[in-house]
Amino acid sequence: MPLQSSSFRNMKALIHFMLSLEAAASELPSLLAGKDPQSPEPNEVGTHDYSRPAQAVLFGRGLQLAQIEALKAAVEQATTAMEHVAWLMGDPALIMTGPPGPGFAKKTAKEMKDVLGKWRQQGTQHDGVLLY
Repeated sequence: MPLQSSSFRNMKALIHFMLSLEAAASELPSLLAGKDPQSPEPNEVGTHDYSRPAQAVLFGRGLQLAQIEALKAAVEQATTAMEHVAWLMGDPALIMTGPPGPGFAKKTAKEMKDVLGKWRQQGTQHDGVLLY
């Protein structure tokens, strides 16, 4: 889920939502270049404001680190002049033992914002996948 914001402290703009690695591989190069990805499976989630490049790509807890690292490498190879982008995924060491409980979405959003805030404070130079 790519995000854009002039300030990660006030980040609220989910610009695009994808449900598969295949969609991410095909659409992220455009999103990270500030272009409409021309998604073959559009949805109503996100602002769809493609006027600026996404600054972060967020993943849920359903993917493995190796999958995200492979996607990141492929997207970086396909994207020219890409600025630093935060890639976040749920910490694989924190295994869910059942369905999410009350407040899960708010807690996860706060964790993501906290990680993005630290990334920003540290100068946005981290190139690996960040864990929330």
